[in-house]
Amino acid sequence: MKVLAFDCSGAACSAALWEDGTTGAHRFERRERGHAERLLPMLREILSERGATFSDVDIFAASTGPGAFTGVRVGLATLRGLALAVGRPMLGVTSFEAIAHSTDEGERAGRDLLVVIESKRADLFAQTFSPSLLQEGAPQALPPDRLVEQILATNSRNALLVAGDGAGRITPLLRKTGRDAVEARAAAFPDASAIARLAATWRARASHRPPAPIYLRAPAVTLQHPARG
Repeated sequence: MKVLAFDCSGAACSAALWEDGTTGAHRFERRERGHAERLLPMLREILSERGATFSDVDIFAASTGPGAFTGVRVGLATLRGLALAVGRPMLGVTSFEAIAHSTDEGERAGRDLLVVIESKRADLFAQTFSPSLLQEGAPQALPPDRLVEQILATNSRNALLVAGDGAGRITPLLRKTGRDAVEARAAAFPDASAIARLAATWRARASHRPPAPIYLRAPAVTLQHPARG
């Protein structure tokens, strides 16, 4: 089985081809912009590396956000276009899930996991998971101080592992309250290799219906209504 997965929801762009239980080809690039121009060439590169084409793919998978509004839209539009073009099912994985499943099991031992993603605005996108990666809270967008308050009020375990590119903003605030909070050594961004692995595991969820995006808040730019009269 071949799973072609990709992510361009944040400040990175990645692609991976999962084949027969392992990642056969992988690309990961840090980039603040230019995701739309780079994504398809990246996908062609990893397919060519493995001597495959889009028609050889059994499942297409991509991140559904949250993240940059444009990046999420680019990723899901590409997912839908490729899957429809070759008649294959598709599957969405949240940015939280992709980051959570990229953390090290040893680092998670005895700690709840808090995934924090930068929104490039005052608030942060966040979701909590158990040490075994079960979701323990709904995704949300909150300013750092309010997020800390909520963690203190709802999280019963003292020790926390914090992952995601927003970890640097929230971990010091948690420590000031006396919480044992440490930043994950890796897993700063969603990575297509984790998305591909999850899609292979969750292949029964794949569908020919496009997955819904997760935005958590309105876009920073909205279209104005045309002038009347």
